[in-house]
Amino acid sequence: MPDMEELQQKMERLRQMGAQAEQRLQDTDQLSERISAVEAKATSADKAVTVTAGPGGSVTNIEFTKDATKLSPIQLSSTVMSTLRQAVAQAAREQAGIVQEFAPEGDIAERVRRTQEEVLGVSTDPDDTAQPRSAPAEDDDDDFEDGTFYGRR
Repeated sequence: MPDMEELQQKMERLRQMGAQAEQRLQDTDQLSERISAVEAKATSADKAVTVTAGPGGSVTNIEFTKDATKLSPIQLSSTVMSTLRQAVAQAAREQAGIVQEFAPEGDIAERVRRTQEEVLGVSTDPDDTAQPRSAPAEDDDDDFEDGTFYGRR
């Protein structure tokens, strides 16, 4: 049968484990709140498009300036998509940075940054403005505007 000192030690370990579990729960709540508040904006180099992204890659807003009306549909589409990628990538980096604070032993933020550069071709320089990867040529025939996919009539 355990003696009184052994029982007290077990009770103290139980209290410590309970305090640790409570701290983890508070950390999880704080992590969730901070991630849900993530908001990243990216503006195209020509200032025609601004995209706002939130947690999980959600796009919360897209704004156009008058300069957007000067772009062809193909150019505007390319600009929107590249700016969208920049905003979503920035939001992901912010989320990773928050998670990194709660798991300092890992390299979460760095892994997200490297993956974005390798897979998405997205710059991780926060001062870099959104740039289209490669804007299609103005006479690009992939829009089938002439009603056929065989080329111009």
